[in-house]
Amino acid sequence: MKNKALPDQVEAETFQTKGCQYDYVENNTHSTKSMSFRYFVTPHKGVVLVIVNYSFTYKPLERGNDIEEIKQLFPKYGYDVHSFTDLNKEDILSKVKLFSENENLGSFVCFLSSHGNQTSLACPDGGVVRINDILCAANTEQLKNKPKVFFIDACRSSLNQEIKESDYPEPPSTEYYVGFSCLASKISLVGKNSCGIYFQALIEVFKDGFRRPPKEASKTRDINHFMAKVHHRVNKQKDKQGNNYQMPIFRSTLSGPLFLQGDGDVSDTLHNINIY
Repeated sequence: MKNKALPDQVEAETFQTKGCQYDYVENNTHSTKSMSFRYFVTPHKGVVLVIVNYSFTYKPLERGNDIEEIKQLFPKYGYDVHSFTDLNKEDILSKVKLFSENENLGSFVCFLSSHGNQTSLACPDGGVVRINDILCAANTEQLKNKPKVFFIDACRSSLNQEIKESDYPEPPSTEYYVGFSCLASKISLVGKNSCGIYFQALIEVFKDGFRRPPKEASKTRDINHFMAKVHHRVNKQKDKQGNNYQMPIFRSTLSGPLFLQGDGDVSDTLHNINIY
């Protein structure tokens, strides 16, 4: 382990886990302790799972090119991409669990697209799958203390839906990032190319950002940097009345900056978290 002195702090130890690196700093000069984490997702140890449900009898979703674009982008940065369409509840949960149990994983990224409401996603067979159950399926021992990232493109309207507090989607543990395409009780829009505007913004921002250094001048290109751009692009879309219609939102229990694009010289990007 390497040690280094930091101003007003005790020495920091750098630990290496499978696929991630993080720094731990204990601050004894105040009444609280602080930890600083840096995630470098190691190339060749990430999995991207894409699940898109199209074939609904009551309202089929158009097929865009989002799956193909994701399959072209992420392998360039060390990810194995697996895609599936029109899965039922049991298949969705089993696929998420299966690809979350790889011993060599450094991170797990999942794209989900379907009809939906505030708590669940629809399946073509007429069933539904709770988003909380999907998140829990990735909470495996193999992914303990490793990033688990979900991007969910689905409507979240709640007409005639009775919602228990326990049903609201929440990360089940630490090191989750869960992005939703729209606010609660709102709908998600499809763009001109038949892709959801949320997924399309994600792909465009990741394409442009991943090829650039993780740290450059005063800019740190972690997941929060990228998602701020995604949210801005989505919210720029206007309805026929000229109103800003859709705004993504996220839930995160990440312990620090996450660099999905891989490692780099980001030694001065430590993020402090107070622990009381």
